[in-house]
Amino acid sequence: AEVICTQSQAGHDVTSLMFNPLDWLHLCALGTTTLTVWTIDKGASLTSLKPRVIKLPATDGSSTEKLQASHTGP
Repeated sequence: AEVICTQSQAGHDVTSLMFNPLDWLHLCALGTTTLTVWTIDKGASLTSLKPRVIKLPATDGSSTEKLQASHTGP
């Protein structure tokens, strides 16, 4: 297998990593406070990871959603 891109999760715990069996360009990283859905975007000469970070609801049921900028890979 060839590594097409990498992204550090420094400061973020990941308890589970899953992929979409119908579309390998979608990954899901589950942490204790967030769910991150990663989309792998392959261009002609550049591969990037585009995250969508969703804060998990607090114990009282409240939730907020936060979007972050994309990260590029090697």
